[in-house]
Amino acid sequence: MLKFKLTLFSCFFLIKVFGQKMEVVFLDQSDSTRNNYTIIYPDNKPITGLIFIIPGFGQSAERTLEQTDLPIKTAKQGLLTIIPTLQDGVQSFGVDNLSQESLNNIIQDVTNKHKLSGLPFYIGDFLLVEVVQ
Repeated sequence: MLKFKLTLFSCFFLIKVFGQKMEVVFLDQSDSTRNNYTIIYPDNKPITGLIFIIPGFGQSAERTLEQTDLPIKTAKQGLLTIIPTLQDGVQSFGVDNLSQESLNNIIQDVTNKHKLSGLPFYIGDFLLVEVVQ
């Protein structure tokens, strides 16, 4: 429950900071730690495509939003921006069958809810690498 409250707080904070409309969608209402996604809507623009940004290992959607403004920039360009939390939660590498199935379920949920089939679709991962000198 604490994680859920922190997620909501982070989303409200980020909405105030960046101005884009954000929403956290839970595929399993009984578990807020996995099988969900954060969606950032384009601000007053038609949706021109979708981009899925998969957080790096151990990273949450909230942490990804704190570390980069890429999701905000893509939303400003008209892309519906989705940051998923897969079946394994933040400990997912995203390459196993369970994670791929979870990602597919999220993709289906987004495209069905927003009727977006046929639009350009991009997917990539976000990994911060720190260089120690």
